[in-house]
Amino acid sequence: MTPESIPLSARFQIGIAFLLIVAAWIWHGKRSSARLPPGPNPLPIIGNIGLPKDTLSSFKNWADQYGDIMTLRIMGKNILILNSKAAADELLEKRSSSTYARPVYTMAHEIVGTKHFPSQTSDPATHKTYRRMLAMSLSPRASEAYRPTQMLEIRKAVMDMLNEADNYVAAIQRAVASIALQIAYGYDINKEDDGLIKKIQRMMHIIVEVQIPGRFLVDVIPALKYLPTWIPGMKFKRDGELWAAQIREVEQIPFDRVKRDMAAGTAKPSLVSTLLEQSSAVDEEKWIKMVAGALYNAGAETTSAAIQNFLAAIVMFPDVQKKAQRELDAVIGRDRPPTIEDRAHLPYCSAVVHETLRWQPVTPGAIPHVFVHDEEFMGYRIPKGTVTLANVWAMSRNATEYPDPEIFKPERFLEADKHGAENVERFRVGFGFGRRVCPGIALAEASLFAAVVSILWTCNISPPSSGSSAKPQEIEMRFGNTLRIHRPDPFPIHVNPRFLGAVELIRDTIRD
Repeated sequence: MTPESIPLSARFQIGIAFLLIVAAWIWHGKRSSARLPPGPNPLPIIGNIGLPKDTLSSFKNWADQYGDIMTLRIMGKNILILNSKAAADELLEKRSSSTYARPVYTMAHEIVGTKHFPSQTSDPATHKTYRRMLAMSLSPRASEAYRPTQMLEIRKAVMDMLNEADNYVAAIQRAVASIALQIAYGYDINKEDDGLIKKIQRMMHIIVEVQIPGRFLVDVIPALKYLPTWIPGMKFKRDGELWAAQIREVEQIPFDRVKRDMAAGTAKPSLVSTLLEQSSAVDEEKWIKMVAGALYNAGAETTSAAIQNFLAAIVMFPDVQKKAQRELDAVIGRDRPPTIEDRAHLPYCSAVVHETLRWQPVTPGAIPHVFVHDEEFMGYRIPKGTVTLANVWAMSRNATEYPDPEIFKPERFLEADKHGAENVERFRVGFGFGRRVCPGIALAEASLFAAVVSILWTCNISPPSSGSSAKPQEIEMRFGNTLRIHRPDPFPIHVNPRFLGAVELIRDTIRD
């Protein structure tokens, strides 16, 4: 069907219906704005067209201007921004019974099909089932079983970085993807599986993209989903259908492999094989598939970004590298590589982990929540249905809590008094809040620690030399300025063995 084939009267009726939908949307947006906190001056009626391009910079400036909470009006919808940890703790932790739910995104949930994802579902019973399944593999005690796998894959990445420094990003991505896939599916990947890794990365990018407030008009006017794809402006529907197919493919490939291996009696232990063995209902397979997909999609992408942020830090702040290496030599020596079990004895290296997660938080806007009940807070009335976003970026830049916040300073987590202990907790805002806090915190921290100590024990990381001169290049480090997963743009590094015998010792542990 084409626009020309539709009778004029029908086209007129469609136009009138569309205008009525817009009018109702505007009226509802005005009605729900009463007694919300102030925020940036929006355009008349519709508010802001979308998030600013320099989202993180704007979020920090707004936090300085408006304080703990503010309202951002995007395309007629109100978004409550929580700029302080105190506000987030009160509303997302203490009042989690009112804020546990996720917003309904028409694009993400209905067109792309993510509404049943563990990170997206708002159904309490479904969410509880997911958490129970994930706890089997991701609780602090359960995650200890994966330490040998984490160390092995990270050490492989170190060897790849020494052999091909230009491809260090791919080495990191391959290592963390392998860790996540082995835990979820017992799937041991290698360089030949880079195609699957790229599909996983694409899937995570899609999931993040379709949840950005104001990114798609259909999230503001859900009735647009009923319009045919050939109408101008309906490209989002064609994109959504394509993305939905890509997500289903990535979820299905490793899941089907586990089922085949189980039937053949060759399956390796994994979250999926364990859950399938315990499951008595065919219907539960879809939940198992969702849980496994969530584990490797979110875990692989965010951990890879955190390791890249760490590398950026030691290139920009070389004294940190030297201090960590002095601690490694004093505590571990040079006769064996460090392991995750050494963490309690390496306080400075542990502080590097904490500071990496604070200095460049991987999820600077976290995942939005939505109020399921009206709430009163700080003299304002927050109506049911209000979307709320934790401004993790502004929290990480709070100069009162973190003096000189742009400086990478692990020492801020080594203070002997109570304040230092509190700081250790504050970096965790990047893992979410309340009932929706990431269940894989222990696993993520352990992988990042493994990368920090393995890289710094084995290698010296520096900018490459500038041409024929021995002087290092000056690198202009650039990070994203949006709510997407936060990492630096690729930058060149030089990777050298730190001492004679380091490479052989790492290689020996990989062989063993």
